[in-house]
Amino acid sequence: VVKVFKRTHYARKVEDLVRAMEEGRCESVKEGVQMALTALNGKVRLRVLQALGQIDCSGFLPSLVILMEDSDSGVRAEAITVLSRLGVEKTGQEEGIIQHFTDGHYAVRCAALEAIGTLGAKAERHRDAIAACLSDTSWTVRETAMATLSKLDTGLPMHSTSIAESLSSNVPSTRVAALGTLFQMKKAAGEHADRVFQVAKLDLYGFVRDAAILTLRSMGRDDLAREAMEIPDEEETPQPR
Repeated sequence: VVKVFKRTHYARKVEDLVRAMEEGRCESVKEGVQMALTALNGKVRLRVLQALGQIDCSGFLPSLVILMEDSDSGVRAEAITVLSRLGVEKTGQEEGIIQHFTDGHYAVRCAALEAIGTLGAKAERHRDAIAACLSDTSWTVRETAMATLSKLDTGLPMHSTSIAESLSSNVPSTRVAALGTLFQMKKAAGEHADRVFQVAKLDLYGFVRDAAILTLRSMGRDDLAREAMEIPDEEETPQPR
């Protein structure tokens, strides 16, 4: 009973801190927030980080940088997300975030990719590091890498082959993500039309086949799109008698 009471009391104190931050009284509870960010309980660190992500928490930048190396993967991922909201360039943590492309947990790798993606075209300087994530063991990371590459000026054409390889993924959402990325490239992805056609014709999932047909059309390959849909050419359409 005593242990339960202590946990409940501590949880209430944490929620009091969160409420104070939400109400704009962050400065008055700054010391308590700093203590919570170093709490032994990872859930406490995560809860306070999530609250910090909703306000201007630039005053806690040193703590956020430290938490990028936290033992808890959820805390690492949230710290990176909060830093990205403050501005990757503004915080000076661009290289530190890049290092998490090889983090041991897929959620952290995704958070790092999404953070670099907020740089937009400026993420071009990290194009090769982002592209390396296209072969990640996690399909979630591969999808995030494709989404991040799509924000670059030259990221897609240079890595279209790696993107097209994801069409053979066992995960339907990854195949759709690859098709969506190739769709953005339009005719520049034309060299992969045959591979997309196979997906449009043979994939087990209708929504994947539909995405493949749209991709073929974006490539200017209406002929393959029609063939995949088994629609005869106009000149071969039987005329009503």
